[in-house]
Amino acid sequence: VVSFDSPTAFRETAAMHVLANRPMTSSHGKKVLAKELNMWEGANCYYCVGGERKKYISYKGVLSNMIPPNWGKNDWLFSALLHLVAMATITDRILILPHILLRDNYFSGWQLLDVNSLLKFTDWRESDFLNNPRIVFHEDTTFAQAKFTQNEIMYGKISSEGEIEDFTVMENQLPPNATRGSVHQHRMNIWGTLVETSISSADVLYVEFGTDFEMHEKRCFKRNFEADKLEDTSCKKTGVVESLITDVYEATRWCKVQDIYKIIFKARRLIVHMDCYSNIEIERTVRAQQESKKNLRIAERERQKEEEKGMLKK
Repeated sequence: VVSFDSPTAFRETAAMHVLANRPMTSSHGKKVLAKELNMWEGANCYYCVGGERKKYISYKGVLSNMIPPNWGKNDWLFSALLHLVAMATITDRILILPHILLRDNYFSGWQLLDVNSLLKFTDWRESDFLNNPRIVFHEDTTFAQAKFTQNEIMYGKISSEGEIEDFTVMENQLPPNATRGSVHQHRMNIWGTLVETSISSADVLYVEFGTDFEMHEKRCFKRNFEADKLEDTSCKKTGVVESLITDVYEATRWCKVQDIYKIIFKARRLIVHMDCYSNIEIERTVRAQQESKKNLRIAERERQKEEEKGMLKK
């Protein structure tokens, strides 16, 4: 039996209890954390890759906003994650959530995105999925990668030696003052590459965004500090953001960066309710309790006022 908030376990480990400051807060958080720590056994060939099974899409490397010109731009990073969900939906692939470098700290995609809401569009895997020792690759498993920049699309298959084969570069320019039509064509070219070229048959497809890739979708994540969460204040209104991406954004739930850091700095460790779903549900529960107590206080004051009025009449 292993008990710790970041345990070291082996295949022989019989049971695990993730200890944290509130260990029984979220069973969902425990499950997600167990997967990320390579302690989830899985079922129904959860760790199978290749053959006739469903294909995967993954971000190549670490998704980060720490590289200029996107240094510190959280909206660029959130928009990239939104793009990945849209790509997984269009290609009918399982999304392997990316490792994320944000403000000099490493996160997983499930800390920014509610994975339960993600299931409306596609299945998902934890960030460390492909590094899990339980992974079983079919002997014919194929890999490919694609990189998207502001003006080009680069893609090719990955050989068994890790070399890029049939490397192709396509022009895909997006002017600085983009219109609805130019953004639409730019995104259509990207999605077309994923489903209509030689890389579409790959079992595992790695994608990457160049640092110059303009995320027009960042307007979906424009902050409204008076709101309960990241609100869609201009995603639909401008008409620039592709409708599919708008639909994905509206149907999924996202966590604010400041809420994640609030938890981290308080706990100083990885805890089970730090996944986005649990974070949102806990906040909703707390607010409901606060509202209930507030209503009780108001009712009590009203009752006291009525009693005082009755006493004055006597």
